[in-house]
Amino acid sequence: MAMFIIPLFIYLLNVSPLASPPESPNLAREAQASASESCQVLTPEKANDGSAATRSSGIPGHNSGVWFELDWKEPERIAQAIIHQADAYVMELDVQM
Repeated sequence: MAMFIIPLFIYLLNVSPLASPPESPNLAREAQASASESCQVLTPEKANDGSAATRSSGIPGHNSGVWFELDWKEPERIAQAIIHQADAYVMELDVQM
């Protein structure tokens, strides 16, 4: 299980960071996304849907205790996490794997 605090678009790779991203599967797409909150239509599953045109977001101004989580059916080996941050409200991001 991995927990992310307010990420907006996520790629999780299970190969060496030296490998080129097109050759690496995006493990985030295989996980179930959930969050402590979402802002209108910016729901958790949009963070890992594989589209750069969509995103997830918490409620602007909520900076404490907000979380985002990805759950897999089986344990996964993750070599690299790429988080695309597009929201001006996020001041700090904690990643737990």
